[in-house]
Amino acid sequence: MIITAVMWGSYAPILKRAAAATGCTLRIFPNRVLEDNPEKMDEALAAMRTSDVVLLYHTSDMFWEQLDKEIKEIRKTVPVICLGTDPLTWGLSTVDTSIVATCQTYLTNNGDENFRNLLGYIENVVSGRDIPVEPPLAVPWDGLYHPDAPEVFLNAGDYRAWYAPRACEGPWVAFLFSRVSWASSNCAIEDALI
Repeated sequence: MIITAVMWGSYAPILKRAAAATGCTLRIFPNRVLEDNPEKMDEALAAMRTSDVVLLYHTSDMFWEQLDKEIKEIRKTVPVICLGTDPLTWGLSTVDTSIVATCQTYLTNNGDENFRNLLGYIENVVSGRDIPVEPPLAVPWDGLYHPDAPEVFLNAGDYRAWYAPRACEGPWVAFLFSRVSWASSNCAIEDALI
């Protein structure tokens, strides 16, 4: 299956990993690339026209004004799934809103497994295949992260108990960072700081 996607840049690495794991051909155009390089719009539109499905994460970036007009034509021949924080943009989708809502849940919950299942779910919907997929997995919205830990900790007591054998004298330092970095396994900077 060939998917052309316009997504937040932070979703691009995890979507690429999911495509590689599932065998999908992914042509991805991060929002920032289209916003900063208007000449890429023609490339994105051409890719959409030859795709099995178009997957969008609609934002408020200016390029969407042009893209929305083109999508209205593309959606006549290619299935479109339009996600985003504003459910009004879901109306660009050609699939049932229950399918859009399920795709949005996979994306919002984030994580490698959810993105792999998202692509399998989309392939089932678009091609009528019967690929086994799990429903969207709940992923914690917050917690305590350490790169050596097997999972995120949901409370400070559990973290301190795990960390106690590793603790050294002196003050402890913690910092806040985006859930999307952790959920998409994109924590290289955070890991280096820890």
